Amino acid sequence: MKTDVAIVGAGPAGLSAALYLARRGLGVVVLDEYFRAGGRLAGQLYENPKKPPGQRLWDGKAIAEKLSGDVKKAGATILTGVSVWEIAPGSGVFISGGPCQKIAAKAVLIATGAAERAMPVEGWTIPGVMSAGAAQVFANVHGVLPGRKVVMAGIDPLSITVAGELKKAGVEVVGIFLPPPGILAGSSGLPQWVIGELSRSADMAPGTFLKMAGKLFGGSYREVGARLCSLAPANIWGIPLHLRKAVIRVEGEEQVDSVLTARISHDGKIEQEDCRIEADAVCLSGGLYPLTDLIAAAGCPLVSMPGLGGMVPLHGPLLQTQSKGVFLAGSVTGIEGAPVAIAQGHLAGVSIAAFLGRLGKGNRHELDRAVEMVGQAREESPLKFYPGADGARKELAALWDRWKINSAGGNYA
Repeated sequence: MKTDVAIVGAGPAGLSAALYLARRGLGVVVLDEYFRAGGRLAGQLYENPKKPPGQRLWDGKAIAEKLSGDVKKAGATILTGVSVWEIAPGSGVFISGGPCQKIAAKAVLIATGAAERAMPVEGWTIPGVMSAGAAQVFANVHGVLPGRKVVMAGIDPLSITVAGELKKAGVEVVGIFLPPPGILAGSSGLPQWVIGELSRSADMAPGTFLKMAGKLFGGSYREVGARLCSLAPANIWGIPLHLRKAVIRVEGEEQVDSVLTARISHDGKIEQEDCRIEADAVCLSGGLYPLTDLIAAAGCPLVSMPGLGGMVPLHGPLLQTQSKGVFLAGSVTGIEGAPVAIAQGHLAGVSIAAFLGRLGKGNRHELDRAVEMVGQAREESPLKFYPGADGARKELAALWDRWKINSAGGNYA
């Protein structure tokens, strides 16, 4: 199969890019291994307090359905249930499970999104234990509740958001707890780190106390906040938020029936076992990281950027990579929310159109406007997933500029 652009990933970034390119008259094929388009976008349902009244509801499922429908109407092809196992820059992508073995393309966009970090807890293989993202998909996409009484282990923007969504779906969320402290949990098991997480999600907090606490005890005051935080839980959407208690064991024979919690010191050490809590499901949240499996196959180097979620591909301001004709968009460039991914997808579409010579005169203006739209989406986003994201992006830009200076042909977009 031949096309102008092959897009790997039918999430918000990939669909947004496909829509722009298809409306430009370019041939576009979107590939995704899931059985339906939308990616993580399809499971999201929350309110954005930074938006004007009447525009605050973010219904990811409805947005995903509209995006995929518009992409098809524009003439692009979406192939789901297809696995991409190799990317050959300048040639195309090799697939399995589709109508052919190779998609020959002039340009490739990698928009593979993010994956959840495993959060091991003793007993986590018992049926009824799942990731927070899986519970989100069950409830919001398939209309299946993950359980009647659910415990959330892990306190971060994802777990807080999913807990609220589960409660709206009719689940009794017994509480949100820290993960068991230790080397596997890392900083996510430290109360002072969690205070920092609250500071990045303060605008999403559904109460004056959490908004003030998150903003007051962020940054250099995290340790103070951790010391002052009492063992009594805070309250979020009517759900107890335990900043000084952790789930240390999941219990049950054939399925989850309870969890054991422990009190945690301000610096993340187990002080004593606390109590046993009845539950029939446990959601584990260890955060997200960029899904970069295909990046190396495309010849794109990866760099470590903790502020963006881990290893990310080196790329330029127009989402171009060192491999000519290979572009990126979405959380594969760093963990951010779906609105940012959609804006990045549009930017990638404009950048690819420029690369293929399909913008014509005045293309710089359209590219600049697309870059501005990404910045605006970041400012309006209520979720900040990792500290130091702005600094990490600046560091990444400096690395890209250094590569351009030291390598001929680096500036081709």
